[in-house]
Amino acid sequence: MLTPPFEEWLAALAPSERQRALELLDKFNALAARDTELWVRSEISEGIPQFARYLVLRSLWPDHIDPWARNAGTWIGQAIKAADSQPDGDFAEAGRALGRAISAGVSMADLGAIARMIAFETAFGVLNHIDEGHDPAAGADAPGWRLVETDADGATTGRPVVGLHEDVLSTAPPRRDDEGQA
Repeated sequence: MLTPPFEEWLAALAPSERQRALELLDKFNALAARDTELWVRSEISEGIPQFARYLVLRSLWPDHIDPWARNAGTWIGQAIKAADSQPDGDFAEAGRALGRAISAGVSMADLGAIARMIAFETAFGVLNHIDEGHDPAAGADAPGWRLVETDADGATTGRPVVGLHEDVLSTAPPRRDDEGQA
């Protein structure tokens, strides 16, 4: 079955749903989301809290993944200094390993690119674990968890926010040729 163009799909909605779709489109666009029409169509047609999902995912790249490449010189230098000043400190072995890598000629940009990939894999793994909703090794009678959408006042809407790991890559900012160079 062919999916109708967004404007045609929008026109076929009931007035209240059309208004809700347009408001969602404005919210996504205000946050510079990509593929906004797909997010909106899914939330309206399938009842999936796509805007809440997007809000969870949108800061992962700029705040938790990309800085490892963008700021490689800073965190690498800090890790090396920390290892020198506190040889028994947490992650001192990583600071020493970074020092050896730099001494061996590995660039900070290369180390930043590796750290960025590890940050992505970690974020993906945590989101996948949240999406699982339980610890399979804990037994059938163990409690689980669920991330749910809330309204602006913090009251739950009852809609689960699931499948986050599936869209981590779709929220990645476009890469520029000069990124990752320290």
